[in-house]
Amino acid sequence: MLKHCKILLILLTIISSFGFLFAEKKSGYTIITERELDKGLVYKNILYGKGRNKHSVHILEADLMNPALSIEVMKSGDNVHHLGRLHDIINYADSINGEKEIPGAVNANFWRAYSNRPMGPTIINGEPAEIRRYKLWSSIFFDEMSLPVIDSFEIKGFLRIEDKEFDFGYVNRRHDSSGIVLYNRFAGDTIPFIMNRTIEKEFKQIQKNAAENDSTEEEINLEDLRQQIEEEKRQSSQEFGTTKIILVYKGRPRINKQLKCRVIDVARGAVEMPENGCIISLGYDYECTIPKAGDEISILFETNVHKEIVFFNAVSGTPRLVRDGNAKHEAYKEGSKGRRFIRRGLARTAIGVDEHNQKIFIVTVEHTQSSKRKRGATLSNMATIMKGIGCYNAMNLDGGGSSVMVIDSINVMRESKPDYSRKISVGIGFEKKKLNLHNIFKTD
Repeated sequence: MLKHCKILLILLTIISSFGFLFAEKKSGYTIITERELDKGLVYKNILYGKGRNKHSVHILEADLMNPALSIEVMKSGDNVHHLGRLHDIINYADSINGEKEIPGAVNANFWRAYSNRPMGPTIINGEPAEIRRYKLWSSIFFDEMSLPVIDSFEIKGFLRIEDKEFDFGYVNRRHDSSGIVLYNRFAGDTIPFIMNRTIEKEFKQIQKNAAENDSTEEEINLEDLRQQIEEEKRQSSQEFGTTKIILVYKGRPRINKQLKCRVIDVARGAVEMPENGCIISLGYDYECTIPKAGDEISILFETNVHKEIVFFNAVSGTPRLVRDGNAKHEAYKEGSKGRRFIRRGLARTAIGVDEHNQKIFIVTVEHTQSSKRKRGATLSNMATIMKGIGCYNAMNLDGGGSSVMVIDSINVMRESKPDYSRKISVGIGFEKKKLNLHNIFKTD
């Protein structure tokens, strides 16, 4: 009898460790799998809704009051032009810092065809990969403690040389030959950065993405692509002749906090990106005094709202799904009109927080699979799901073929191909940190 009890105990321990629990019914949904990835971090797979065809929903739920957990935003290849599988993006992020581990993550921003630049504000550890808002899209910003704020954010940059201040509205790309642009580590090893890709290869990839149940509302044809390529070439040509101030940071970059920098060189032509620094490119209409090596200048990135909060990470998407407990998508308000994007049952990705900003949920919904009685989500469906699982505020991220959730190196969205995912621009997930005295008392 004792032997049988020990065997039963071992089996129950194995089952619990892998999260294979008996289906548990909750209000509005049934829990299929629930597994604790770490203290305060839980993965769930639920079937949401009524009737025969339900939504298969994957949820990463994190307790933001746990100091060992924090938000991690990851840019593929650490380059605005790069796309990569979420598996590879996570592995790279894990490898560059031995004091953290990313047990779960999803795709984040939409991105532009050909240039692959993320759309909407994108901040990674205080440094912006992109600052411009697209239309009236939403963003979620995080402070140093990973506490989130969802709003329609836009960022403007300010450069202070001596006693004069100059503003700039672009990073890592030049809009035209005038104005000031800041380039940082996400722009490439040299400025200007030249992309070596063919139009035929890019167009084939765009067509493939469109065929993969894509959720983007934008369509692009061959002529559009040609125009984008010509624009990229034009910008690179303009950038080659500008005056460039090469800087190193004298502190930790952040949003809504001034950063002092030291000038290490001033040059024209192609210049290398400095380690722990950035490059200021002065358009042909600049009126500022050109500093010299050794001088100190200041940079400030400031948000249009919530200026009193110092932010460190951010991703963007569209539309808002839940606002102050009201589940109703705001696609039309934010500038989206595509019927397919709004009303088609697609794979989706979203992010939300509870009423007290203590829990955060990153969520994916699987695409329609009639044989398994699973259906994709419309934006209205997604709003209902996010509120139903506990979100007081929530927003939509890129979806369709881009929707992916990787848990411990497994894409849980694709049961038959767990190591597969489409290439994306930005990922967002949770990191586990090893707590020690250096972490607790770290100061800038």
